Amino acid sequence: MLRSLLALLVILTLASCASNKSAQEHNTEGLHHLQNGRYLKAETEFAAAAKLDSNSAEFKNNLGVAYLRQGRYGDAANQLQEAIKLDDTKALYFKNLGDALLGQGQLDSALSQYQRALSINPVEVGAHRGIILIAFDTGTTDRYIKEFDDAAQSAKPDDARSIDLIYLTEQAILQGYILQGKYEEVISRATVDIDAIRGVKTENDRYVIPIVTPFFYWMHTIPKTRMNFDGITASLYNFRGRAYLGKGMLNDAISDLKHSNKNVPNGFGNLYLGIVYLRAGNSHEAVYRLRKFLDAHPDSSIARLYYVAALKVDGDLKAAEEQLTEAHKSAERFEKTELKHEYESFEALAYVNQLWGRRDAAIKMYKRVLRACPSCGWSDRNLGEIYLGLGDKATARYYLSRAAGLLPADQRTKELLRGL
Repeated sequence: MLRSLLALLVILTLASCASNKSAQEHNTEGLHHLQNGRYLKAETEFAAAAKLDSNSAEFKNNLGVAYLRQGRYGDAANQLQEAIKLDDTKALYFKNLGDALLGQGQLDSALSQYQRALSINPVEVGAHRGIILIAFDTGTTDRYIKEFDDAAQSAKPDDARSIDLIYLTEQAILQGYILQGKYEEVISRATVDIDAIRGVKTENDRYVIPIVTPFFYWMHTIPKTRMNFDGITASLYNFRGRAYLGKGMLNDAISDLKHSNKNVPNGFGNLYLGIVYLRAGNSHEAVYRLRKFLDAHPDSSIARLYYVAALKVDGDLKAAEEQLTEAHKSAERFEKTELKHEYESFEALAYVNQLWGRRDAAIKMYKRVLRACPSCGWSDRNLGEIYLGLGDKATARYYLSRAAGLLPADQRTKELLRGL
């Protein structure tokens, strides 16, 4: 009896301590959950913080981000708008609101939020990328690429902020070319950028930085404690690796994506390595890479879809079936809006449908991909394979011939064509 009473007292004491946590303590715990991919727990902590201090724009912003990570874009937008009402000086809040509105397909409203973010902070991470995604959806990619080129050309790289501006705009340009399927442009431009980074040398306590773009060459020095080139380098290798993947040059893609992963282990290198290995026929390595990526980015729809596909191809049918429902649930966030820039995710969903024998759904999805990205040879190849399985040799030959032109090194395409 005494032991039961003591246990009850302990429980009541713990509950009392939990209820007496300050708003800041709830926020700190929420940030810890957010960084570790526990988005629902993060939401609970941020909601508690915002309830205790309803005048904190920071807490409302953080709650909005927790909603964003769960694909709850409407709830996220509401919280972020509340944050901005309390504090309209933070570029991050406007960028996050742009993400929430873009997730709902509200392109014009999202664009204005990204532009507002950049007017407050020209180097707000993610805003340039958001603008490029919208530009692709609205057919204005070339216009914004030129604007970003002009911004990079006019920047004077005399401090870390200016260099950030150059490379943030450069990354947005590369993203625009990737979306357009202009893989040669990505490879050429990223190679110049990577060579520039390689040219960085240390002299005493300063970096000597050659900034090279297609328009100008600039040599400058800044205190070395102010710069970290790992993120920039990882991004450049990632873009070039993705371009090699788009051309079917898998060995080159693997090399670049490994470089990307080495510079930022929790970045996007493992995602695209997983996709490359899956297309190269190494499903076991694909499972490993995609699982690692999902550990760091559990909200990634494309990673979850390819992970399910890799499990099935690798022969782990039970795990694949167990993960399938979660993968389809994750896909709902981009299926609703049907935004053009999501074509990589639609390609992943099409592949899952293909593997599970849902041919009609797969065909529909692949054709949607090709409307957005005529250079996506993998969708052509997979369509050719589906039509070949359906006995429609003429249509199969059409798509496989297209794939052969876009992926000249792909052996599977050659084998399928020989079988016709």
